[in-house]
Amino acid sequence: MKLTTILMIVASLHISAKSLSQKISISAKNAMLERVFELLEEKSGYHFIFNSRMVADGKKVNLKVTDKTVEEVLDICFKDQPFDYVIKDKVIIIKEKAGKKMVAYAVVVSTAAQPVKGIVKDANDKPIEGATVSIKKLNIGTSTNKDGKFELNNVAAGTYEIEISSVGFKTITQTITIGDIEPAGLVITLSPAVTGLSDVVVVGYGTQRKRDVTGSISTVKGDDFKNLPVSNVATALQGRASGVNIVSADGAPGSVPSIRVRGTGTINDAEPLIVIDGVPAGSLTDINPNDIASIDILKDASASAIYGSRAANGVVLVTTKKGNFNQKLKTTVNLYTGSNKPMKFLNMLTAPNLAILKKEAYTNDNLPVPSVWNDSYYSVQRTDWQREILKTGEYTKC
Repeated sequence: MKLTTILMIVASLHISAKSLSQKISISAKNAMLERVFELLEEKSGYHFIFNSRMVADGKKVNLKVTDKTVEEVLDICFKDQPFDYVIKDKVIIIKEKAGKKMVAYAVVVSTAAQPVKGIVKDANDKPIEGATVSIKKLNIGTSTNKDGKFELNNVAAGTYEIEISSVGFKTITQTITIGDIEPAGLVITLSPAVTGLSDVVVVGYGTQRKRDVTGSISTVKGDDFKNLPVSNVATALQGRASGVNIVSADGAPGSVPSIRVRGTGTINDAEPLIVIDGVPAGSLTDINPNDIASIDILKDASASAIYGSRAANGVVLVTTKKGNFNQKLKTTVNLYTGSNKPMKFLNMLTAPNLAILKKEAYTNDNLPVPSVWNDSYYSVQRTDWQREILKTGEYTKC
């Protein structure tokens, strides 16, 4: 038994010594240390354990060695570097040189996970129940209890943005940092969200505050689609009003889309009634989107009853911008200018080449060449019509 043990130890030492004395050849120019480690793993079969962030700060290496041992190659790599190495069996552990706090890295160091606790209150210092607290980067979240308290467990070390939201309150985002010590409890105050109940909306018979409106009305402010790259107002409405669908018949440039309020209600004309500043109009194509103050869409019978049967498919009320009492004069100019020029010209036949081509064609067909192609007048290039027609064009729109 003792003899067997001694033989196994001797064999192990022999294998280890053979691995360390293994000769390798490697070449690398201006390479990062991590890349050199990859090459050494391929050539020698050794495995490296290191901290990527630490090694990234090292100097780049120029290597061109032939028939060198692993230790000799590593000595060259770590010359003038702030790192050292330890070889254990077939594993090479990279560490910082003695005199620094950091020791050998077996894995990337990470601080133990910590809980995040806190309380959510309103402006009156009352707890908010049911508020949502989440860290989107980690895809974790929770909600507050009846006392407004919350707790997120096992949050890894790092800096995160925690989002707190609740119905009727403004959503806020706060930055937190998790380290070695459990962070102090968060105290978060949510402010009420300003609702639009006091906004003025246009109805069929005038204007009302939104809180007093009983019909179904959607309002889109002009600022919501100002300066959008659209050719008509209907396209600008797409996705901005609930229950309103903008349907394009085709993808042709300049085509006018159809407006459908709460779906198609008839097999005939299903377009809604368009009213611009109180005057019924045919369509929205002739209105500049930048001139619109607001668009109100009346969707149900109670809201559009004043217009009668014409409003069977809904009503689109457009209010354009206008001056108000005691408002100073304001002038807005929208101007742009530019130029158009061809990016490439086609290679065309010149007059001399055309004459030669015609003569060759008649000769190949054993036909007499018409006199026009023997006339020197038609064999002279006088005008490049492609460049004459496709010149640089300037345009201005105001």
